[in-house]
Amino acid sequence: MSDNRLTKYARLLIELGVNLKNQQYLIIEAPVDAYPLVQALTKEAFKRNAKDVIVFYNDAYVDKERCQHVNADIIKTVLPWQRESRVYYLKQGACSLLIKSAYPYLYQDVTTEASSALQSFTNDLRNNIRSYIATDNIQWCIASYPNPLWAKTLFPNDTETIALDKMFDVLYEICRIRLNEDPIDNWYQHLTMIAKYGNILDSYHLDHLHFKNKLGTDLVIGLNKKARFGGRDPENVKFIANIPTEEICTSPDKYRINGIVYASKPLELGGALVEDFGFTFKDGKVIDHFASINKSLLDDLLATDEGSSYLGEVALVQDKTPIAQSGLLFYNTLYDENASCHLALGNGFASCIEGCSNTDFEEWRLFNLNHSKIHIDFMFGTSDMEIIGYDLDGKAYPIFKDGNFAF
Repeated sequence: MSDNRLTKYARLLIELGVNLKNQQYLIIEAPVDAYPLVQALTKEAFKRNAKDVIVFYNDAYVDKERCQHVNADIIKTVLPWQRESRVYYLKQGACSLLIKSAYPYLYQDVTTEASSALQSFTNDLRNNIRSYIATDNIQWCIASYPNPLWAKTLFPNDTETIALDKMFDVLYEICRIRLNEDPIDNWYQHLTMIAKYGNILDSYHLDHLHFKNKLGTDLVIGLNKKARFGGRDPENVKFIANIPTEEICTSPDKYRINGIVYASKPLELGGALVEDFGFTFKDGKVIDHFASINKSLLDDLLATDEGSSYLGEVALVQDKTPIAQSGLLFYNTLYDENASCHLALGNGFASCIEGCSNTDFEEWRLFNLNHSKIHIDFMFGTSDMEIIGYDLDGKAYPIFKDGNFAF
């Protein structure tokens, strides 16, 4: 039997990921390593009668050289032509597919100033698409593609070829892509289960969540009365923002977060890794933070704007997910956040607040929904994570026990 999993992956991303419409433009942003996938995606897009496919490639090795030789102010500047090259198609209703690849430790000899500048550039350029996601409800999806450095980091004892083959096997299994099965059917089953968990959480009418584990996390996160975890109908899905995805998420009340959280996995920022870090919150705001490696990247991140030191997302992810059970640390937020409960500094999701406008930030203020130029996820879930939810009357609901749903 031929290995047609790459074709199935491309079909999944086009048909269900961005849910490409007839005569719709498709913007693909991808690392140069992902050109085989980009070619497969383009073929699938035109099968669905795409109006055109516009591809923007990036190269981590080129960016590293630039970080070592170009002034940080130049690195972080998004030029008008770079914005317009995307905005032109977004104005015409284009959907967005972002392919990411991790390059662990490639930037370890790059200054934190240059890494922060590269992160700032990435955020500002991406914000063009984020604004259209918010205002025009365009479809978007983020997925990944392996590269040799990433594969060798995950499987250091294998040759590069074997390591890459192993990583593709892991990627396909995590994304529910198997030789003798339809990935679309597999994903509808998966989305049905996610919706079930979200609807159970909504039925509790939770006021706040209390997270505790042996790492030292002891954090209380308040929720808006209109916050929703569920409400997703798999049969009417408009697009899937992340593939893979295992999370059930909502946006918190930005001012009702108190306690300390310890990250359980490294965080990639501007190509560099922040390790052994955490945050202390008081009335929603980060009042202290620490890291054993690259703390200055956190300093710069938290100083981005007023909202960057508040939370915009809380996501529940079970320890028994395929990604977690792989036992691998992926050094990539898309994968690692789907192996672990996570939080996000920065922008919240109006779609998680019933009745909240995507574009009216005065409504966001009334709902205590955080607004920021950034949205940076970090992982804090563990196999011993305990979560207790409380409703307005103080009734307790066991949500997580030993890293998995308790109901």
